[in-house]
Amino acid sequence: MNLLTWWATTVRVLRQMVADCRTIMLMLAVPAVLLVLLYFVYVDVPTPPSGDGVFPTLR
Repeated sequence: MNLLTWWATTVRVLRQMVADCRTIMLMLAVPAVLLVLLYFVYVDVPTPPSGDGVFPTLR
């Protein structure tokens, strides 16, 4: 595949993605929702004796 064909395909796919608002919303919303759900799954996990929890605080 030459560079011109690759560039034309890339531009076409990007235009289609920008035109479809659902795609942009899914790319932004789904990872954020999954991270929030995983936080709530692990929020009640007991702390091991070392004191480091699943989500150690950032300093």
